[in-house]
Amino acid sequence: MKRQILIAAASIVIGASGLVGCQKSDTTAFNTTATPGQKTTDSIANAGQKTANGVGEAVDKVAAATQPSADSALKATRNTLVAVVEDALTNNDFNKVVGQFTKANRDRIGKQSDDSLADLNAAIGQFRRDWQTKYNQDFKLSDKEEVVFGTPVNIQPGGQAAEASLAASSTPGADAAAAKEAAERANNTTTVTFPKGDAAPAVSLTLHNEGTVMNDYKIDVPATLDAATLKANLTKHINRIDSMKDQWPSDVNEASRIVSQHILKAISESTGGGSASIK
Repeated sequence: MKRQILIAAASIVIGASGLVGCQKSDTTAFNTTATPGQKTTDSIANAGQKTANGVGEAVDKVAAATQPSADSALKATRNTLVAVVEDALTNNDFNKVVGQFTKANRDRIGKQSDDSLADLNAAIGQFRRDWQTKYNQDFKLSDKEEVVFGTPVNIQPGGQAAEASLAASSTPGADAAAAKEAAERANNTTTVTFPKGDAAPAVSLTLHNEGTVMNDYKIDVPATLDAATLKANLTKHINRIDSMKDQWPSDVNEASRIVSQHILKAISESTGGGSASIK
């Protein structure tokens, strides 16, 4: 009897063990818990997706932020005008003058050797000496750009397209947002006009923003302007200004504007150029 009982008990134990084994096997087969390696892979994938999303959002924000406001377009345009006039009145900076032109114009005009600038350098040297004598200071615009390129000089960001877009932006809804964006895009172009006076010729310029993250406005000069003509124009206008040094105004800011107009006229005409007196 005891033996039968022991055999029965052993059978029960073996059966129970089998059930436990089956249960463990089944659990393993249907277990959805990720392994440590899988978790690492998923984490990397998720982190990569978050990074990609973040970069995409950042690029969108930068693209929106780089559309210039009217104020930033105005400031950047003045900076370019300052640079081109100061470079035009500095020995051997002819290539820097060309560097302030739009890419198509830069590529067309190309680089010039300093050896070809003798006549221009001579005119620049005489002008700077006479300016120093008259005003007891070097010719410089970078500390007075808002005065020299303020009224009566007119700098219009975006032109008529921007004005129309800004007017449309007063309407509510999605159209207003689209109009505002169009106005900001239009600010990538500016027009500059100097009125004619007894002292200097009228000048009209168009500039285009070639910058991406930072604004970088470049002057769109005539497509027929070549290096030889530009050098001749600058030399002619600088000599003309200097020949009238006895008529330079006592106000250095006014005189700086007159000089700037002549320089900008020199780069905006493909040939020739009329005469002007300074009073």
